[in-house]
Amino acid sequence: MNQIEKAMKQAESSLRIEGIILKEEQKKLVKSLLNNEISEEEFQKKVKELLK
Repeated sequence: MNQIEKAMKQAESSLRIEGIILKEEQKKLVKSLLNNEISEEEFQKKVKELLK
């Protein structure tokens, strides 16, 4: 397991404690940002789209 996967698992656990469950689409979006596959600007744009 690489650092990004570990960070994602820790973040998911913290969110789960707060009662927030991430959807697979949301996880993929965050991973794309962390892997430098998309820019911060593109990430924010896609997050806004998901919130609509």
